[in-house]
Amino acid sequence: MAKAKQPAESVEPVQSAGAAAATQTGLNVQDLTTVLQIINIASTRGAFRADELATVGGVHDRILAFLESVGAVSKTPANDDGTVQEPSKPN
Repeated sequence: MAKAKQPAESVEPVQSAGAAAATQTGLNVQDLTTVLQIINIASTRGAFRADELATVGGVHDRILAFLESVGAVSKTPANDDGTVQEPSKPN
């Protein structure tokens, strides 16, 4: 008895987990740069309570370190008040 031909399996390209997540969420490096700007503006305007500042600052520092590691922002020296000036958006 002859075996029935099985249809060929379709092979989908393999994406890294990070690339797949970025595709699904639409989150990119520019979004993280914008988050840093939002944090800076909100903290300047007093949007965070004193007990929240350490957490907010920690998130800011981790995002900034990530953006520096991927080359999205350059390491910039701190201003006189200890804040880091975020780069302007590219045109």
